[in-house]
Amino acid sequence: MKANFEIYPIGTKVQSYDKDGYYVMNACGVIVSHLGDGHVMIKTFQGNYYSTVGQNKVFEVESLN
Repeated sequence: MKANFEIYPIGTKVQSYDKDGYYVMNACGVIVSHLGDGHVMIKTFQGNYYSTVGQNKVFEVESLN
């Protein structure tokens, strides 16, 4: 199952988990832009930027807002 990050607006804080319930750290932070096809650019809580393109470990996304 592919998680759809685009259901959340830009500026939403999200936490992401794999199928076993562990955090996917590169996909936890603030959504800064939508990239299409369910993908987004995230500024992590550590200040780094990551795209969810190629993030095949994310099973569940949770909004913190």
